[in-house]
This record gives sequence, C-alpha cells and structure tokens, in this order.
Amino acid sequence: MVKLSDVAKVLDSSNSTVRFYYDRKDDEVVCIIDAFLPAQRSILNRIESDNGSKYVVVNPVENIGFAAMQAFEAAQPEGDLKTRLSEAISAGGIRRFRNVVEDTGVLQEWKTFRQEFLESEARKWCEVHGVTVTE
Repeated sequence: MVKLSDVAKVLDSSNSTVRFYYDRKDDEVVCIIDAFLPAQRSILNRIESDNGSKYVVVNPVENIGFAAMQAFEAAQPEGDLKTRLSEAISAGGIRRFRNVVEDTGVLQEWKTFRQEFLESEARKWCEVHGVTVTE
C-alpha cells in the first residue's frame, strides 16, 4: 500500500524537473530527478519500456493549490471572510490569499482544509488507477 499523503504531495508538486511513477508491484512511488538522471538511467529505462504494466505515471495536478483555495472560499459562509477570500483569489494572488487567512485567524483551518482537499484528490487518483492506499 502506498501512503495517501505521499500521493497527495506528488499531486501538489510543481517541480518540472522531477517525475513520479507508481510501481504497482513494489507498491511505492518512484521519483526520477533530472539532476540525478545519469544515476537513475537504468530505472528510467525500465519504466519507459514497461508499457504501463508495472508503472503508472503520477502527474502533478496543474493548479491544484488554486483549486483548493477556491474550494475553501466556496465552503465559507457569506460574510467578510468569504468576500476577502474571493477578492484575493480574483486578484490571482496566492500571497494575498495567505495574508487573508493569516489576518483573519483561520490559517490552521486553511491548512487542515488544504491537506484534506489534496488527500481527497489523491484518493480519487488512487481509485482510478487501482492503487491501494493507507492513511
């Protein structure tokens, strides 16, 4: 079983020099880092010649952090916080959003929500690819 939090981290990754694969047989996430490619060449060759029987590509989800912010804002009751979050998101500012959650005292609530959102997306990915997870 692969840890749900590990898959969530991969889906949230924005590093384009790292590639992730789920190894169905060894039940683990394999990380290929471009900077270490010479040392990892044999692993990458095995992955590329596999044709999907053992390895599944785990692609980071583009803008998953932005989607989490939108979901957090949508979950808020009408009022000042929701308005301020909406304005921060509309301005396209992650920093502005972060400032609002810090200034309004909901930072921990946001962190918890974000982690649960990422894990929900990871769970969906695992279900689609038949990957068994552990919490």
